[in-house]
Amino acid sequence: MKKISLFCFILFVLAAQFANAATIWSTTLVGYYGTNANITGYSINSILGAPDTVVTDVGTADGAIWNNYLTVSFGTWFQDGAGNDVLVHLSDLDVGESFKVYVSANNIDWYLIGSTSTSTSDLYPSGASLGYDMAGCGISLAQYVKVLTNESDAAWSGPDLDAIGVTCPVPEPGTWLLGMLGIAAAWIMRRK
Repeated sequence: MKKISLFCFILFVLAAQFANAATIWSTTLVGYYGTNANITGYSINSILGAPDTVVTDVGTADGAIWNNYLTVSFGTWFQDGAGNDVLVHLSDLDVGESFKVYVSANNIDWYLIGSTSTSTSDLYPSGASLGYDMAGCGISLAQYVKVLTNESDAAWSGPDLDAIGVTCPVPEPGTWLLGMLGIAAAWIMRRK
C-alpha cells in the first residue's frame, strides 16, 4: 500500500511539473517609458490581457536607442520549463524596430532571455506570438517581464506590442494541497 501511495505522489509531482499549462497573460502594468504609449490610437494598458489586436507602441520622439520599455507582472510566479517560457505577441515589426526581453524575480535584477529584430518591413502584419526561453539566463523563477524597445532609425515608433504572457506558472500552494488531500483520501479509502 505504501508503494502505491508513494507512486501516486510521485506521479502527481511529475504531472504538475510537466503539464502543458495554459498561457497566463499579463495582469499588471508595473512601469513604462515611451511618449508614444498613450497617444491617439495607442493605449499602454492594451498590453494587459490576451492578444486582442489593440496595440501599444513604447517608442519616443527623441530617437533614443534602447531607452523605451514596459514592465508587466502576472499575479503569480513563473518558472523555467520545457521550451518557451515567455511569449511576446506583436502585430507588426518594421525595419529599425527591435526589442529585448528580460525577466526578474524582484523588479531590480534583470536577466536577458532573448531579442528580436528584422531587416524586413512589415514582419508579422497579421500578428505573431514570439517565444523566449529562460534556460541559461541565470534565473529559473520570476515574477516580472520587461520589454526594452529600440528605434534605431530615430523614428517615432517602436514595435507594435499587443500582449505578454508566460507559459510555465508555478503551481499555487492550494493546488499542491488539493492534490495531496486527494492522494490521502484515496489511500484512506484503499486502507478501509
